[in-house]
Amino acid sequence: EDRRLLIRIAVAGACFGNAMLMAFALYGGLFDGIELEFSQMFRWGSMLTLIPSVTYAAAPFFRGAANSLKARVPNMDLPIAVGLSLGTIAGVVNTVRGAGEIYFDSLTALIFLLLAGRWLQSKQQRRAMDAAELLYSLAPASARVVEPSGVREVPAENVLPGTRLEVRPSETIPADGVIESGSSSLDLSILTGESRPVEVSAGSPVSAGTLNVSGTIIMVAEVSGAKSRLGRLMKLVDEAELHRAPIVLEADKLAAKFVVRVLALAVLTLVAWLFIRPGEAIDHTIALLVVSCPCALALATPLAVSAAIGQAARVGIFIKGGDTLERLAKQATLWFDKTGTLTEGA
Repeated sequence: EDRRLLIRIAVAGACFGNAMLMAFALYGGLFDGIELEFSQMFRWGSMLTLIPSVTYAAAPFFRGAANSLKARVPNMDLPIAVGLSLGTIAGVVNTVRGAGEIYFDSLTALIFLLLAGRWLQSKQQRRAMDAAELLYSLAPASARVVEPSGVREVPAENVLPGTRLEVRPSETIPADGVIESGSSSLDLSILTGESRPVEVSAGSPVSAGTLNVSGTIIMVAEVSGAKSRLGRLMKLVDEAELHRAPIVLEADKLAAKFVVRVLALAVLTLVAWLFIRPGEAIDHTIALLVVSCPCALALATPLAVSAAIGQAARVGIFIKGGDTLERLAKQATLWFDKTGTLTEGA
């Protein structure tokens, strides 16, 4: 997905650069004059650079607009698609008839910048998800099974209840279970938040994902993988990624209403200018559609939420979801059931 988006950005950037070069010549001609054949050459050249940008690079916007119409839920792709369509049609008509304004430099610039913005949003959300995914690496990939013939390594997800496991110092416990022999100290901070190691010995329960600090122990596995305590925590991570914060849902509703009103205003603008100055009707309509695109509203809110959750995960704090984050942002009294070190431990 990232690769496809980068290719679209590259195509849009190439078209944008070439369209601007030709537009520079045309703008210069407005002040110093330009011969007709050169003017037409640059206009047709600009139109040719727009074609791959609109048909290929901008395809996600048209696809998003079509899906929003099908679902009857207007999104920000709709005014973009309408603006690009109007600008392209008007520019092509004016190019063919050899008079009037063309918009190819502005259209290619808009497509390139919107795709770049979408890439930044995608990259930030991916970083946030990657940070949450790091929690999965807390569980070891393999476990050391103790058998009469000796010790062998097996994938951690293949550990069955009742299996005897050996865990050496500095290794992570691969499953939930009970210590059969040996004693050690465990770092339970991933589950409790408490950074001080806890002494354990035969008969003590142990949990997957916790760190064996000092001695070798033999444990009997009870549950592993998704059924372990750590596995249930990871399920919360997955659910958090699917759960949208109330503020994000509210922003989506506002964006939908905003798009409908912008489209209505665009129609009124077009009709009004057809009576006032018909030659400028398309110009004003396109300007309204492009300038009023609710990109900031529709992109910034989910981006801020995912960035905050991702940053918290990178420093070892797991926030269950955007709704939790939203509640934390409000002024209130926070009550802690102390299960870990909230201060410096003094």
